[in-house]
Amino acid sequence: MFRSILSSLLLCAFGSLAQAQSTAPPPPPPLPPNNLAGGAPQVVYPSAAQISEDVIRNLEALQLTPEQTARVKQLYLQRESFNATPYIAPANPITRTVAVNLEPGVSPPVIRLSRGQQSSIVFSDVNGNPWMVKRVSVNRELFSDGFAEGAGANKDSEPSNVLALEPLKPMAYGNVSVLLNGLSTPIILTLISGQQDVDVRVDAKIPGRNPDAGGTVSVTSLPQINTDLPYFLDGTPPEQAKRLKVRGLDGTTAWAYRNNLYLRTNGTAQYPAYLDAARSTSGLSVYRYAGLHDMVTVTVGGRAVTIFIE
Repeated sequence: MFRSILSSLLLCAFGSLAQAQSTAPPPPPPLPPNNLAGGAPQVVYPSAAQISEDVIRNLEALQLTPEQTARVKQLYLQRESFNATPYIAPANPITRTVAVNLEPGVSPPVIRLSRGQQSSIVFSDVNGNPWMVKRVSVNRELFSDGFAEGAGANKDSEPSNVLALEPLKPMAYGNVSVLLNGLSTPIILTLISGQQDVDVRVDAKIPGRNPDAGGTVSVTSLPQINTDLPYFLDGTPPEQAKRLKVRGLDGTTAWAYRNNLYLRTNGTAQYPAYLDAARSTSGLSVYRYAGLHDMVTVTVGGRAVTIFIE
């Protein structure tokens, strides 16, 4: 009896196994052989020239209208204009006159620079005579002055009273030391870039007289420049200055300021005597007189001219 039961169990087990094998899904087909080296797929990218050619062909196929062509040009110019300057907006160019004070304890003048624009510093004495540059010391990793390291002036260039500066970085801060011929005190200027305004030309008026200028003058002290004169010389007087009517010589302007008369003219003042004067390298002069005057005599080309002031 035991043998009959065991035989029945074995028959059931083999029957279930055969049924399971008959209902199992067939195995997946074998993968195709991989003939690529290393098994990684190869991707071929088009060249830059081919991409540019495809873009040009696509543009030609568009058959743009004249208005669309103008728009494409405008977008191109806008991109080029944006890339032309490292700043969000270009700086406003300014020309001005700076009276340099060589006394100790005085803050040096500030020169505003901009990347991509050269700023010219023109040195002259109180009489407007050019004062030549002898040596320049500046951090040439931040600023370019056109000179080689360790040299104050280019050996192959003529002596000049103009110093050209340009920052090498959009944001730079430092100073420059300029030594002029015959002047033992260096001129110190603070340099800063990335401002709203840029000094494209600065007329630096140095107290004293250039020893290289013609003639000899004996002085016991250096003549000083009135701090208000550069503003009148630039034609931008203080707000409190009152402009006066002038006739007799074209190109002459006059102001009343702090009970003094300021006269800006191309002539050379003769009468009455003036207190202070400042001259630009272009020949323009400004004179300060004590009190107000209704007549001033100047000479122009060797001819005396009377200027009437109201």
